[in-house]
Amino acid sequence: MSSAFNPVVQREFFGILRSPKAFGTLLALTIAFSIAVLMRWPTDATVDLSGSQSMQVFRVFGYGLLAGVVFLVPAFPATSIVNEKNSGTLALLLNSPLSSLSIYFGKLAGVLLFAMLVLLASLPGAAACYAMGGIDLKNGLGLFYLVLTLLVLQYATLGMLVSSYVQSADAGVRLTYSIIFALFFLTLVPDAFFPGGTGVMGTIAQWARNVSPVPIVMQIMGQGGIGSRGLISTPGTFPFIVITLVSSMVFAAVTNARLNYRIFDQSRAQGVITDDRSFTARLIRRLMFVVDPQRRKPGIPWYLNPVMVKE
Repeated sequence: MSSAFNPVVQREFFGILRSPKAFGTLLALTIAFSIAVLMRWPTDATVDLSGSQSMQVFRVFGYGLLAGVVFLVPAFPATSIVNEKNSGTLALLLNSPLSSLSIYFGKLAGVLLFAMLVLLASLPGAAACYAMGGIDLKNGLGLFYLVLTLLVLQYATLGMLVSSYVQSADAGVRLTYSIIFALFFLTLVPDAFFPGGTGVMGTIAQWARNVSPVPIVMQIMGQGGIGSRGLISTPGTFPFIVITLVSSMVFAAVTNARLNYRIFDQSRAQGVITDDRSFTARLIRRLMFVVDPQRRKPGIPWYLNPVMVKE
């Protein structure tokens, strides 16, 4: 759906671009990618026929771009819905003629457009790496940008899902990054104990390893993978693509199902009065609240009970 028929896309995308931090981040990433390539650019007249120097430049560039995607992209979807809800504009959106699906895809498209700007800012550096030679366009640069695009989609849908559950922007950002780091690193732990994918636990460990983008990125960079053991631990490109796409669709479906008036309902504990508590709980409360839990007021000496003074 184009932005001409969905005003949420324009509102979300331009709202991100108006942020000085977003512009500064894009500018900083562009400069960092260029400097990373220029620092390793050959300065003498010799030609590196082996391609090792270009691969070193590509590794610095690739890991830097991966870190930029991981640390930058999830912050905006993680606060998208909760900020709308706290400011009161989400209720207006739900009351508008737009359907919940249009609202969701409008906000998602705005985040994805900004993420595409991050990837586009890296294209000059990627072109310079490819011009040095030794890097395959399809299985090197092409596959790397495909992995980054899938990560952007997964992190955007995950961030919006978390944002639909939390009650503050800080909680949304913390929880989103915690889940992303768990998907990034903790999914590699089972494969360290059950390598090779033999047996039920080995198969589960292998599929859990395919959730993380680290093995496939290291394979693209020509480094094998974390804890690589040769042929028994080859990264799976196709399983990673399938898992990322399926998880993104599940995140999107759950978030879209929550975009209704029930999203404003918050269950609160009814509480228990003191007389309904157990004898031990009542005894502890009486002992704890004999003195004033707040700071002692001036004029009340330390040896007097402030409750007695009050009474």
